[in-house]
Amino acid sequence: MAAYCTIIRLLKDKPGQQDKIVLFESKNIRRIWHNDEWYFSVIDVCGALTDAPDDLTARKYRNKLAQRLRAEGSKVVTNCHRLKWPAQVGSDRVQQIANPELAQAVMSSVMHDPIFDPIPWPDPIS
Repeated sequence: MAAYCTIIRLLKDKPGQQDKIVLFESKNIRRIWHNDEWYFSVIDVCGALTDAPDDLTARKYRNKLAQRLRAEGSKVVTNCHRLKWPAQVGSDRVQQIANPELAQAVMSSVMHDPIFDPIPWPDPIS
């Protein structure tokens, strides 16, 4: 429960309260303040929740998750925005980002994914 509360708190931070890279369970999650709200890297969120060893594994998981969600008719990953910002390594790249509401939907999708066994989390409190 404490880990879930930590990531929810990260979603609600205001600019100036935290760095652009936040630490969650020893994983970096990139975020950027854009249009008066935080946006988070979808790949970083997936990587942190699934304990992916590297960015490539997190990206592959996100791609498989997106395929499954599209097959189910869900638009969770499709509704995420794209923005050019610094990549983990190298030059700037267009990254898929999510505002807090979409980031929570992505987290919920990862937590309930039958293919992968993510970190055990309680259901979010409404």
